[in-house]
Amino acid sequence: MMLLSNAILLGLMIYVPSAQYATNDLQGTFVNGSTIDLKGLKEKISKQIVIEGKKSIRIKNGTLVIGKDIGSSHTLLGFSKCEDILFENVTLEVNGNKGALAFAQCKNVRFINSRIIGKAVVMLRFAGGSGLEVRNSIFSGQDGSEIAVEVLPGHPYSFKDTATNRRIQWNPNARWNGGTNLSAAIGPLGFKNSFRGNGQDRISIRLGTYPNGPIWKTDGQRPLSDNLVEITGKKSANIISETQNEFVLKAEGVFERGKEYFWWTYNPQYNVKNVQIVGNQFRDFKVAGFSGYFVDQFALKDNVFSGIREDYGLGVEMGSNGQIVNNDGYFGSGYDPRVRIGLIGRMVNIDIVKNKVPIHYNSMGQRASAITSDSRIQFVGTQSPWMSNEERRALERGN
Repeated sequence: MMLLSNAILLGLMIYVPSAQYATNDLQGTFVNGSTIDLKGLKEKISKQIVIEGKKSIRIKNGTLVIGKDIGSSHTLLGFSKCEDILFENVTLEVNGNKGALAFAQCKNVRFINSRIIGKAVVMLRFAGGSGLEVRNSIFSGQDGSEIAVEVLPGHPYSFKDTATNRRIQWNPNARWNGGTNLSAAIGPLGFKNSFRGNGQDRISIRLGTYPNGPIWKTDGQRPLSDNLVEITGKKSANIISETQNEFVLKAEGVFERGKEYFWWTYNPQYNVKNVQIVGNQFRDFKVAGFSGYFVDQFALKDNVFSGIREDYGLGVEMGSNGQIVNNDGYFGSGYDPRVRIGLIGRMVNIDIVKNKVPIHYNSMGQRASAITSDSRIQFVGTQSPWMSNEERRALERGN
């Protein structure tokens, strides 16, 4: 019998033998173009597996079962800097590990007609990279399961290249832990940044050091001059100089003396782009079914969630160019008022259509513009100074 790991080395289409388990472990080195067809059988995994820098990997038609001895690993199955990865008709059975399936700096990942069931803090995490499609799949949690699908840009220390560029010691397990600080924003995200105009076309902003603040750079070594800058009442602005403790904002025209201006800055380079979450079921998670941070060009469509106990069924924190369409949520035979769609922070160019659950939005003082919704939005927390009272009232009524 050819061991599965050896067959993968040859880059073959693999059909597993007739047995309860295909082999004792899915291991070995994947090569470009590897396809694993489990033929409806189970593959038992007893140690963490990481696939690095490969393309066109297919895992299909069977079940991957986690071994008890890796219950505390950072992730069960991890792909790092891979491209064109497909899971189709696959079930992952997990039991207590921190993460079941993770993708770090990957491109074009599809999880189609598949399931992840059992106990995991995060069942599928997509950190960095671009191009994630999760479609027609089921995520079913147990006590201890917090998030089904999580998408985020990562921290400066998350990935080897960004850590090296910033002279940070890199731990390989850091890539599976998520994070948002690569966005190079000014923290904390809930802080409503403002200043009073000085009659000039530029102004100095003081920086602090976390956690003493009040504001600081979330990516401490990246120059703010690379960032997008948004200031109320100004069409364009940029950061023209920077020291350790302050930076200088410059805008077209002068800042009217005494007038209050609100501002925010971040680097769109690290947005996670092209995220499609369509036709899925999310059941029994503590925090969220889907949670996306700094996502651009995204679609959340036709999803159903239930048993979300603390945060939101679907949530986007810092989103742009997105569609949120025809999502539903329930608990048992009726609707649970805690189940909702949550929007947090900067939202630009968002279409919200035909959703059947409440929609809550806390701008946290960030920009909110070009939002349309045919259902009522409940505004909570800090309002956006970029949105007029008329725009907010229209969204509260439902356009």
